[in-house]
Formats: sequence, structure tokens, C-alpha cells
Amino acid sequence: MRSINISKTLNLAKGRIEVRYNGITTNDHIDLEKIEKLLDDFITNHSHNRMIENVSIVRTILKDCEEKELDIYYQDEHGLEFVKYDNFNLLFYEKSKREENKDSDRYKITYDATSGIKLDYNNNKNDVTDYPGIQLVSKEITEIVKQIYYLENTKAVTLDINDKELIEIYKLFYDETPDFSSKDINIKVQTMMSILVEFGISLNDDYDFSLCGKENIPVSLDLKQRVNKLYPLGKIDSIEDSVKFGDESKRTIKVVGECVRGAISNAKSQNEALITISKVIHAGRYCLASDSDIEKLSEFTERNTDEVASSIKLVKRIENKINK
Repeated sequence: MRSINISKTLNLAKGRIEVRYNGITTNDHIDLEKIEKLLDDFITNHSHNRMIENVSIVRTILKDCEEKELDIYYQDEHGLEFVKYDNFNLLFYEKSKREENKDSDRYKITYDATSGIKLDYNNNKNDVTDYPGIQLVSKEITEIVKQIYYLENTKAVTLDINDKELIEIYKLFYDETPDFSSKDINIKVQTMMSILVEFGISLNDDYDFSLCGKENIPVSLDLKQRVNKLYPLGKIDSIEDSVKFGDESKRTIKVVGECVRGAISNAKSQNEALITISKVIHAGRYCLASDSDIEKLSEFTERNTDEVASSIKLVKRIENKINK
């Protein structure tokens, strides 16, 4: 065992994020380079305006260390938050929220493990003389107290059965281990699962795919939340008690994955090629009549007829291979 001391700071256009961590490594096999890379990515590329998520991410990245001290500070144009832990216990918390278009704070709350909560609420007359104002004050105070409770109980991310299933499906489909800190991971997971639904493969949780964004890409918001939750785990090479699929399901996932990878291998953008396949399958299954022709699918998916025809041929090729 050896001590590990980390200090990360990033000055933003209108604020700052700071993370300070002191702990002890629990074994000699901890990948400190991976920890450093994930923390740098979190500091540089991730949003920081949800303190509970900040704590969970840092603790997940450092899950193989014994935490002694953890401080996280975040400040932007809307206010600031600061949380301090001692031996995993919440020692101090401070939060202030700025008034809209003003230089003063709407409220400031501090929590100390020994003296409890102190709240300074700079309410105006309307906050206590009309019902909507009273409701807003009540709601804000309730949310603040809840925040303290959740911060006291925020832990590292642990894998549940659906996480493990998703990881195993990804490995079979792409023939590689997933990296949940990769910028492409959401596209790869969303397209993978929306394609696999066509062939009867889904997770224990049923995910509803809806067309989202300017490109009308099939997206499951629940699945997106799951992938985002796994972000601090980074690249997952192995997991304890991994999920094993039945032979038929395993074969189907591998066949679909092999065919899809072969179809996109020469594409200029493999992500765009995956999206095209996903869109055509989703449109043909859920959005258009079953007898819709290539022209209608092309118009609906905003993909050219050659791309649509290739996707349809791919589906038939996969079906034939599965049924052999």
C-alpha cells in the first residue's frame, strides 16, 4: 500500500472546478495511469454542475483506493458548491445560488458535521406574500436538504445485472471491450441495441427507442442514462460474475455483430454507417407501413436509396445466416 495524492484544477470561462483527493492504494495492481487519464478527462470534458454526480464519478474512478480526504469545488455564473469528506464521511458542504441578473446570492447554505445546517435566504417580499413565492422557497429548501442527504450517501458506481449484460453484448457484437469514457460510446451502444432488437435481442430492462435530434436517430433515453452512469469506469477489460448468455442468443449477437462490422468496415465514417443501418431498421419496423418501398424509406430516413438498399440487404443477409 502507498499513499495517493491528487490535485486537479481547471479554470473555466466563468468559473472553476477543483478536485483534491488523498487516499491509500489497496493493492499493487492498481492502474494509476488509467486513473490519471480518467480524472483528466472528467475535469476537462465532463459537465460539473451536479455535485452528487461529481462525487460519484471521482469515487468510481478511485474505487480501488481507500479514501481518506476528498474535496470538490465547482463555481460558475449560477453559484458555487463545495463538498468536503473525511474518511468517506461528509464533513462540510456549502452551496450558494446567484439571483438572476444580479450580483447577490439568492441563498447560501452551509452544512457542518458538528453544528448542522445554516441557511441564509435573501428572499424578497413576493417570496412570503404570495403563494407561488412561498411554494418556490419551500421547494428550494427541500431540494437543498435532500442534496445534503444524498451527498452523505454517495458511493462509487457498481455494476448491476443489466450493466453486465450490456458489457457482454458489446463484447460479442463489436469483438472488443467497451470504453465508456470514449466520445463514441453512446452512438455505438445505441445503434447496437436498436439493431439487435430487430433480431430479438434486448436487455432485461426494455428500452423504448424514439427518434431524437436533427437527424432523427433512434435513441433510448434510459439506455443513454445507463451508458453515462458507466462513464467513470472507462475501459472495462473484465468484470466479476460476468453474465453468460444462452448459446442461441450468443450466436445471434455474434452473427449480427460480424455482419454489421463487415458492412461498415470500409465506410468513411463508421459511426454514420451504424446510424444509417439503425435508422433504416427502426423506420421499417416502427415508423412506416410494412410494405414501404426503398423510396419511402429513403425519404423518411434522409438517406440515399443506395444506403437504404444496402441496409435492407444486410438485414436479409443476417436473417439467412442466423437461420442456417
